Amino acid sequence: MKRIWWAGWVVLGLTLAQGRLEAGVYGVSGSLASTLEGGFTLEPGEVYGKLQVGQESRGALGLSSSLALGPLGYLAYGLQAEVGVG
Repeated sequence: MKRIWWAGWVVLGLTLAQGRLEAGVYGVSGSLASTLEGGFTLEPGEVYGKLQVGQESRGALGLSSSLALGPLGYLAYGLQAEVGVG
């Protein structure tokens, strides 16, 4: 659990330096849990971290990006790794 909180502070620092920070409520298994999500932009995409606290504590780190397809629009893709208790 300490590692998840430590990672949360790192994500918070990076998002305050360059990026975005979001907070909200997340519905999980019939209950509500508070969640904090931060992201910072790299050249090819966005790296983001999520920290969810409640009955089920979870932390996640991910990468999302998109590829322009011209007049057809965009192809979005991403990868996320998640750890949690609950």
